[in-house]
Amino acid sequence: MAPKISIVVPIYSVEQYIEKCAASILEQTWPDTEFIFVNDGTPDRSMEILRTLVGSRYKHLESRIQLIDQPNGGAPAARRNGVEHSTGDYIFFVDSDDWIETDAAESIALCARETDADLIYFGFFKEKKRKTVVRCDRDFSKAGKMEFIKALYTGKTYGYNVIKCFRRSLYLHEPFYWPRKWMLDDRFLVTQLLFFSRSMTRLEKPLYHYRRDNPNAVTRQKRALKRLDASINMMDLYLHYRDSLADSPIQDVYGNILYYCAWNALRYNLPLFEMYPQLRADVKRLPVSRKNIYPLYKQLWVRFRLR
Repeated sequence: MAPKISIVVPIYSVEQYIEKCAASILEQTWPDTEFIFVNDGTPDRSMEILRTLVGSRYKHLESRIQLIDQPNGGAPAARRNGVEHSTGDYIFFVDSDDWIETDAAESIALCARETDADLIYFGFFKEKKRKTVVRCDRDFSKAGKMEFIKALYTGKTYGYNVIKCFRRSLYLHEPFYWPRKWMLDDRFLVTQLLFFSRSMTRLEKPLYHYRRDNPNAVTRQKRALKRLDASINMMDLYLHYRDSLADSPIQDVYGNILYYCAWNALRYNLPLFEMYPQLRADVKRLPVSRKNIYPLYKQLWVRFRLR
């Protein structure tokens, strides 16, 4: 049976990019694709441009398009809203300043029909200011999902959720948990989705165009704010599974999470120990070990500062 693909797009302050993004999505060659655009309270003309585009060029697709409005809550909240409104077999997230190949949904659907994999991940074009480079992740099918998860925390994989298409039912799996913040939200989501996946398939074909020249991108925020938001996400993930670590998505990476958050608290003077009273005690209970997959010199520095 041919799977249905749900493309979910959070929209915020992308009026100069939204037409290209939306056109690439609405021109998909796979007929069983639904298009969900979530207005995350954008203050600019992004939604006006999108509605004009749909009404003029893509009116024939209106039955497959959902335009959802929500107060500004950040991309994770917009993605969650989109998933809750979706009806497809697989979820494909697209950031609204990026764009995709017109056969992206078709390539994913045909692969899903052939393999029945819970995860299909694929190559991408990294769009820099003056050049485009093609990237593709390594094949983790033999190494397994736990090695894939560890690679998310050591920089040995591309953690982007936009180059991964997961089965929709995984987002409904208990105790799946959504992040509150944007920074490291992909790692937060993919850690859990990988753990709950039964199988994965890699497509080497690049399907996604990842823009690196948007000056308004959230990843260009000030370092301290980025570190704080990232640490909040990681601590929320840790606390969500803290009482059942041995059989959880973070069973092999919780040491990394704790040392990472403690390092950020001490190095950047962030109020994480006040926000999370468990952090200090839980870090002190950890050994200094390579098993924590966090740099040993940083582990030693953290333990020295916490004496």
